Amino acid sequence: MQTTPLMLIPLAHVDADEATSVFHDFAEEWERRRLNTFVRHCDRRRYAHAHGAMRLALSQVLRRPTADVTLRRTRTGKPYLRGGPAFSLSYVDGDAWLAIGLEDALGLDVVDLGPAEGELDELVAPQAEKHAVALVMPSLARPDVVVWAAKEAAAKLADRVEVAPEDWRVRFTHCLEVSADGVPAARVDIVRMDAALVAAIARPLQPGDAATSGTQVAS
Repeated sequence: MQTTPLMLIPLAHVDADEATSVFHDFAEEWERRRLNTFVRHCDRRRYAHAHGAMRLALSQVLRRPTADVTLRRTRTGKPYLRGGPAFSLSYVDGDAWLAIGLEDALGLDVVDLGPAEGELDELVAPQAEKHAVALVMPSLARPDVVVWAAKEAAAKLADRVEVAPEDWRVRFTHCLEVSADGVPAARVDIVRMDAALVAAIARPLQPGDAATSGTQVAS
């Protein structure tokens, strides 16, 4: 199987002033309404920076001026570009990460494997699902958290964030496969980015898919 090219971009590296300026100049009306729902200034600043930085990254990939990057959204509020490329945004510890690929859709969830208060409930991360994750990436300190991330990534891919985590199923076939009733199965790649951060990247499952971690992390 040939892996579809994918970029994984840390938006924290994008200049805050430039990104925020881009947001205020070019944000869609629905983005401005969303910004106004945040009570805390730090949350408003984080949202404006992430969406401005996302526009800058997409404009580079599309080779278009930032003003020409028109974001649309689905019924659940998921942003997308008509005609692609596919992209997905994830927040972790106040920072934002952006995945950009060539598929019709993708889903990203980034998690921190650092210290936490106990393991996730068995209902959310059953032992069999943690074992499936371990087959893809052995010796993970928190396979339960990665199970959660795989389900979140699949939910973003399918735009089915209303499906509860316990209703998703994670198993290993030729790759890590995540599905739920009435939702097409997703293939999820797990990528370790550093000692603490792990990304789960969901893409449509194709015949013959095999586990891979061929991801480009942009600086």
